[in-house]
Amino acid sequence: MALPSSSPQKTSDCFSFLIFGSPAYHTAVLTSLFLDGRRKPTAPAARPELLGHPARCVPAACFLVAGRQGQIQGGPCLQKVEPDDVFRRALAIQEHHVQWETFQGARIRVRVSSLHLELDRLVWRNSIKSSFIKSLSFFLKKMGKHLDYLNLKGARLTVEQGCHVLNSLSYLRNESVASELNLEDYFSHHLAVYSSPRFNKAMAAFHQLVSLTLNYNCISDELLENLCENNAGTLGTINIKCHIHDPHGQVIWGMSWANLARHAANLKVNFFFERVMKYERLARILLQEIPIRSISLRSCYFSDPDWSMRPTLVDLLPTFRHTLQKLTFEFNNNHESLDEELHLLILSCRKLFYFKIWAFLDVRFVERILKSQEEGQCALRTLKVRIYTNRYETNEEDRTLREIYRKYRKLINSNLNYFVIAYPMM
Repeated sequence: MALPSSSPQKTSDCFSFLIFGSPAYHTAVLTSLFLDGRRKPTAPAARPELLGHPARCVPAACFLVAGRQGQIQGGPCLQKVEPDDVFRRALAIQEHHVQWETFQGARIRVRVSSLHLELDRLVWRNSIKSSFIKSLSFFLKKMGKHLDYLNLKGARLTVEQGCHVLNSLSYLRNESVASELNLEDYFSHHLAVYSSPRFNKAMAAFHQLVSLTLNYNCISDELLENLCENNAGTLGTINIKCHIHDPHGQVIWGMSWANLARHAANLKVNFFFERVMKYERLARILLQEIPIRSISLRSCYFSDPDWSMRPTLVDLLPTFRHTLQKLTFEFNNNHESLDEELHLLILSCRKLFYFKIWAFLDVRFVERILKSQEEGQCALRTLKVRIYTNRYETNEEDRTLREIYRKYRKLINSNLNYFVIAYPMM
C-alpha cells in the first residue's frame, strides 16, 4: 500500500519488534508508530499486501529482530535484516507483536524503546555488542527526523558508545525533534559523564524536549545551560536518578538551576536517590533553586549507626515545602525515632498529595496523619506505610491498625488511596 503525499488519508502502522538481551528476561522493543489517516483498527490478516511490499510503508532501514534459529554462546542471537524479512519474521514470532491501525492526522511519529540491555555485562560478546550498537545507530539515523520518544533505559554503554548513538538522532540535521528522552542507567556505573564534552555536545542537539530522564552523573552546568538555551519553551519534567555507585560529587551552581527554572516556567524536577542518604551529600545536590516536585530516598536496608536522617527531614527537605508534591522514603532508622519529624514535614508541605514510607515507626504515627487529614491540615490522596518492627509477630500492631482503620474508615474510603502494614525485620 503506497503512501502518496497528496492523499488526505494515509495508512498508519504500528510495529513492535522484540530484541532479546543477554539474560532471557532482558528485552528491547523497537516500536515504529506511523500516525496518519483516521482511526480504524484492521487485523493483520486483512493486510497481506504488507508482507509483499513492506518497504512502501516504512523507510528502507535495517532493523534488529530476534533470531531464534541458533544459539550464540555468551550472548544473544541477534541478526540484522532488511524490512521485508522484518515483517515476515515479526508475524512469525507472534501475530500480536504487529498491530495495524489508521489514525487521524498528517504526520509520522516514531517511538523507540530499548530496555535493560545491560551491555556492560560479560555475557555480551564484543562482536554482538558492536553489531547491535551499529544497527541501532543506523536505524536512528534513518528515523531520527520522525522520532518522538526514545527510551534507552538500562543500556549501560560507555561514554563513547552512548554519545555515538545519541549523535545518530541528529545525523545530517544537527538537531533532534525528540520530545521524550529516557537515559536512566544509559551509561555504565562509575562513569563521570558530566565531564564529557562529547555528551554535552550530543545533548545540545535536542531542541524540543518535554521530558528528560537521566542519572545525576550526567548533570553539569553546561548541560543545564544547553537545556535552557534550546528547550526552555517546551521542557516540563526532568527525572534524575542518583545511585551510590554513580559519581555525584560534581559542583553544580545554583544559578544554573535558577536560570533554567526562570526560562522554563513549567519545569518540575523529580529526584530518585538510591543509597545516597547522608545529609552532606544530599545538601550538595538538592539546591534550593531547583523546582523539586518529587523526592524518593531509598537505602535498600542499608544501616549505618553514624548516619542520621533527622537533619535531612528537619533542615533540608522543608526548603522545598512550596513545591513538593510527592515523598517516598525507604530507610533503616532502627537507631532513631523519626515520627515527629516526619509528621511535621507532611504538615509543612501544603502541596503534598503522595506520601509513601517504609521505616521503623510507631503504629500511632498513622493515626496522627489521619487525624491531621481529617482536620484539614494536610491534603494527602495517597498514604502508603510499611511499619518495620523488631519482632517476629505483629499481632499487636495489626490489631491497632485495624482499630485505626475502623475509626477513620469514612475518611479513608472517601478520597484516600490507603495501604498500611506492619512488617517484621527479623
